Amino acid sequence: MNWLIANVKDFGFSWEVVPEEPWHLRYVSGDNVPAAVAAFTGGAAPIANLNTTPPIHDHKALQEALKLKGFYKGQINGTKDAATDAAVKAFKVANKLASAQQLANSPDERAHLFFSNYTGPEAKRHNFEMTDYKKWLDGFPSTKFRNTNFLSPLSAPLKFSNTDFPLFRLADVYLMYAEAVLRGGGGSNGLALQYVNDVRNRSNASSINSSDLTLDFILDERARELNFEGHRRSDLIRFGKFTGGSNLWPWKGNNKDGAAIPSHYNLFPIPLAALGANQYLTQNNGY
Repeated sequence: MNWLIANVKDFGFSWEVVPEEPWHLRYVSGDNVPAAVAAFTGGAAPIANLNTTPPIHDHKALQEALKLKGFYKGQINGTKDAATDAAVKAFKVANKLASAQQLANSPDERAHLFFSNYTGPEAKRHNFEMTDYKKWLDGFPSTKFRNTNFLSPLSAPLKFSNTDFPLFRLADVYLMYAEAVLRGGGGSNGLALQYVNDVRNRSNASSINSSDLTLDFILDERARELNFEGHRRSDLIRFGKFTGGSNLWPWKGNNKDGAAIPSHYNLFPIPLAALGANQYLTQNNGY
């Protein structure tokens, strides 16, 4: 398990076991990791690297790959036997735990706002990859907003949350300032760095230095800090990463691995009721 986590964190390439063909391993790039989780895990899918391309179909190659990484203890005989099945299952279990442990072990307290249940029964642990967005156990839900606070009794109802929703936050303003400085809008680079570190240090994340402060870092930091606060879509549009195919995430374009979407999605359509009420309005292009 230690090697598995180190490999994910340090090298950033990965494989997954195809659910319908458990002897078949295929490559998974770090780009299909949900943004908020990727921001805490280094952008790499939390799955062990077992071999090189092409995908493994041969049972002997699968056994060799699993044995190399310590999952398979049997004889390499090229057959898909019970021992191979058990090794594949162990691989899947370790695979499911890796990213959950990364989040749980992170000193950044914001990483702990994702629920994985990785210490619970195996059947109730959440999968990192969202293979089916309709399944509750696919993906890590966020527990950022809940119907409790530090004064609430343990019996407080959780089904309907009346938690106040932050519309304006100082952390958002600090990150706005840093982004504006990086975009050439004036201001102090030193103050921008201080503001970003103020945001990070509040959640027990480590400070960064001036060479780390880039626009890409700001986008990731906004994902960490403002997750589930309604900013992500407009942030991606502003950074030129919402439409097109250069930045993919699971189920973008109604595709499990993400697909390009046309640029007119940068704007919402004008509601039909508004069009009907005002003859001078015209629908946005593409709708």
